[in-house]
Amino acid sequence: MTHAELAWRIVPLFIVTISLCFVEFRTGLIPDKIVYPAALYFVVTGCLLGHKPWWHYPLGLIALLLLFAVIGAVYHHITGKECIGGGAIKLLAMVGGALGIMLSLQFGAIAGILFLVSLMVASRMSQMEFLPSSPFVLLSLLVVFSYHYGAVVLRIITATSQGSD
Repeated sequence: MTHAELAWRIVPLFIVTISLCFVEFRTGLIPDKIVYPAALYFVVTGCLLGHKPWWHYPLGLIALLLLFAVIGAVYHHITGKECIGGGAIKLLAMVGGALGIMLSLQFGAIAGILFLVSLMVASRMSQMEFLPSSPFVLLSLLVVFSYHYGAVVLRIITATSQGSD
């Protein structure tokens, strides 16, 4: 990971995801007017600045969009209840566009497990009508990012701080 990739892709990804957590807690929605432009931004910057072939980034977006849309549709068909909203699916797709296909699949697996656990917990709480999904997306993103890039980011930060002395 380069400084440019960190500055132009990863930091904005966390800023957008954290912002969407606050918006979802306040309004109960993940607004399209934030997610759509952000998804486009992350796919384009991934294609231009990413260290993988350009097609990894749009494929990551498409893979997570389809994966969670199918999971949501199957769950709704079986139970008659909604397990994941359209905003959450689009948020997951946005993250997929930022990570590329390989990391998106790992991220999707972690996010899916966290959603499943949260649904099991929420089903035990009869008063809870709304379970925000963006915190689980953020937590999944932190797990994947820390595992794959934590050491690299620490090296960049320490090299930058030593160079400024």
